[in-house]
Amino acid sequence: TADVFNLLQNQVTTSATKIARSTNEVPNLVNVISHQEIKNYGRISINDIMYQLPGFAPSQDFERRTVSSRGMFESWNSAHYMMLMDGVTHNDNQYGSAYTWEITPLNIIKSLEIVRGPGSALYGSNATFGVININTFSGSDLKGTFTSRMRTGDNGTTILDFITGDKKDNFSYVLSYNKYNTAGNNYMSYDASGRTNPFTGTLQQFKTNDARNNDYLFAK
Repeated sequence: TADVFNLLQNQVTTSATKIARSTNEVPNLVNVISHQEIKNYGRISINDIMYQLPGFAPSQDFERRTVSSRGMFESWNSAHYMMLMDGVTHNDNQYGSAYTWEITPLNIIKSLEIVRGPGSALYGSNATFGVININTFSGSDLKGTFTSRMRTGDNGTTILDFITGDKKDNFSYVLSYNKYNTAGNNYMSYDASGRTNPFTGTLQQFKTNDARNNDYLFAK
């Protein structure tokens, strides 16, 4: 009990009130996930993190993995989550989508703040279902180190990433690269075209292409 209390006392969030406060003092439900937690649990995407939190659940719209909130389905191009990166809005310019699937790498994240509930009073209509605030590493955090990692998995999944950074007297820098590649889950599905098998007269099924490939370069 003491360990849990000390953890809550030491967790600080700025996304809930735009002022740095302990998570046990803010009026919202906020989870702060550290880089070490992400690494220990082997998370691949922000989706993986949010799926484990109360109030969120897995959802999908075409090839995009999305996050539903309190039972409400979320399409990829109208996700009502405000995504911030170091306090700056990072949603899609056209649709306002929050890129929570693996296109946003986790190796740049020092800590992740997730407000579980409406934040529109502070952040507008994009924050109807919640706020995702990514706090990235700074040069002073990395101290000249170079960290690289390679992971492989089922369906031809490969993840490569590296990050480095340092702080000098007059400047600091961070440079990171992430590559994600997978053949995906290529299952058979009906396509609503009404096409039938000429021999049996039953509806035809077609393979759904679930392959995904993205590169992400981050510098500051």
